[in-house]
Amino acid sequence: MEELSLSQKIGNKFRLLRTEKGLRQEDMAEKLSISVSAYAKLERGETDITLSRIEKIANLYGLKPTEMINVENKTDFSFNNNSYQNNSNVYQGSFANPVNLSEEINLLKTHIITLDSSLNRLLNRIESLEKKSKKEKTE
Repeated sequence: MEELSLSQKIGNKFRLLRTEKGLRQEDMAEKLSISVSAYAKLERGETDITLSRIEKIANLYGLKPTEMINVENKTDFSFNNNSYQNNSNVYQGSFANPVNLSEEINLLKTHIITLDSSLNRLLNRIESLEKKSKKEKTE
């Protein structure tokens, strides 16, 4: 199995974030002041991406640039119950072309990493709000 380049991994992350936000490639191209074809090449990893472009895209999603380039695969996920249900809003990929199955698998792994990161941020926010609520009750 051929390993994806860093540009391809980052491009997959761009595509994943864009689709999570319900944006089109046209929307992102406009926000970045580039052509749609130039943005599509970024998502496909067909062009090298500058650090300033990574920073700009990260800012559009409210992320740190380092979160955009953190594309290492994680294998330490644990699902302790069967409460996870298939949700078509979570992933809208297609396995219609078996040639791209490896790419689709890597995209799913990237999606899981992104969701894991989002859940951790939400949990941290909840903990912060709970602490604030307890502090206000004692005052």
